[in-house]
Amino acid sequence: GGYPYFKCIDHYHNINKDTDPLIVVESYQGGQKFFEGQVNNGNSFVVERDSMQAIGRDTRVLIYDNDGPHNKLIQEIIFHTACTKKSLYLGDSFGSITLVGFTNGIQGQVGRGNI
Repeated sequence: GGYPYFKCIDHYHNINKDTDPLIVVESYQGGQKFFEGQVNNGNSFVVERDSMQAIGRDTRVLIYDNDGPHNKLIQEIIFHTACTKKSLYLGDSFGSITLVGFTNGIQGQVGRGNI
């Protein structure tokens, strides 16, 4: 079973492009939340875990339009983050997000200096 390396589902297409989206990043298996917040279009955000353990096998990103009192889900992204099927590389894109940096126990901080 399980998901392929990457899955992206577009849910809502009539969005206000002048509104910065609300982004939620969580573990697909356990629902542990790593990030939730409004992100200005084109800006980066940091996904952090609570412990020194790996982030998990699969990660889900939910992107909402953040326009008005009832946020509409725009995009759902699920991608493999355990690096057992395929390694992650700087510049990898998943739906509307792009990996610009990461930290691991072997390489330390890789990518943008402000992550």
